[in-house]
Amino acid sequence: MSRGIFKKPEERIRKISENHARYWQNKKHSKEHRQKITDSKKGLKIQKKKYYCIECNKLLFKKAKTLRCASCSKKWQIKNGVKIGFQKGCHINLGIPKSLKTRQKMGKWQKGKSKLHMKGSKHWNWQNGISNKPYHFDFNKELKESIRKRDNYICQKCGIHQNKLKNYHKKLSVHHIDYNKQNSNPTNLISLCTSCHMKTNKNRKSWINYFQKLIKNFLI
Repeated sequence: MSRGIFKKPEERIRKISENHARYWQNKKHSKEHRQKITDSKKGLKIQKKKYYCIECNKLLFKKAKTLRCASCSKKWQIKNGVKIGFQKGCHINLGIPKSLKTRQKMGKWQKGKSKLHMKGSKHWNWQNGISNKPYHFDFNKELKESIRKRDNYICQKCGIHQNKLKNYHKKLSVHHIDYNKQNSNPTNLISLCTSCHMKTNKNRKSWINYFQKLIKNFLI
């Protein structure tokens, strides 16, 4: 059971607050500490207007997009099928300039280095050059289309339909479950969207077990 389910009793909260007050009684911050606090607050915008959650009337730290607190906003998003905030493919630092110190650190790290230090056998995900090996001659357009049709044109990991895919990847990828390009048996092939197909490059053993169980249940 997670601890977040249980609330602290009122007596326990009162004792904690009393102990906290007793500890800080007749104690003051040093001049250096107070100066650090003032320096940390420099340049921060002081919020004059107070904002409250329109659902539970809770005081908000700042104005929210949905005009709701975090918990009410989650419920509202689930109820209305809306997703606000970070989304897949969202660039967090888009339009935010990097500081001079950060740029200097990046420059020092990249100085004298080329892309060769991450190429070939030096790359962390090196698989002995299997990406250069050719596919089996049976692995053609007709076979790929038959696998997509068998899977009802649905990604077998996230459940997205092929019609909903956008940009350049408008067709589902056909993935080799055991990562053997020469094994084009239909039981070794499965339909995945590009995003899910990219995820299978890591933890290959776990993905093999996952998709093999999925295919067995699918074909039974």
